[in-house]
Amino acid sequence: VDYVANARSVGWDAHTVRDTGALRAALAATRERRRPAVLACHVEPHRALLGAGAFWDLGLPQVSGLPAVRSAAAAHAEAAGAQRFHGWVAP
Repeated sequence: VDYVANARSVGWDAHTVRDTGALRAALAATRERRRPAVLACHVEPHRALLGAGAFWDLGLPQVSGLPAVRSAAAAHAEAAGAQRFHGWVAP
C-alpha cells in the first residue's frame, strides 16, 4: 500500500521519512499546517527498538461475548487513558 499517495488522494499532507532529519522536517511541516497528515516512516524490519513507554492504539472490539476479549478491551481502555495527546483538534 502506498500510504503517502493514499493520504494525498484525500487531501492530507503526507511525507515519506527515511532518516531522523527527514522525520524532524516532516514533523515541523505537519505541525505548521495543522491538518491531518501521514508520515510513512521506513525502518529496519528486524531491528529491535528501545522501549519508549508509548501506547499504540491498535484497537479492540468493544462489544463481545467472549470474556477474554472484554477483559482485553478494558485493559486497552485503561492504558489509552494514560497516553499523551500529540495530535490536532478541529476548531
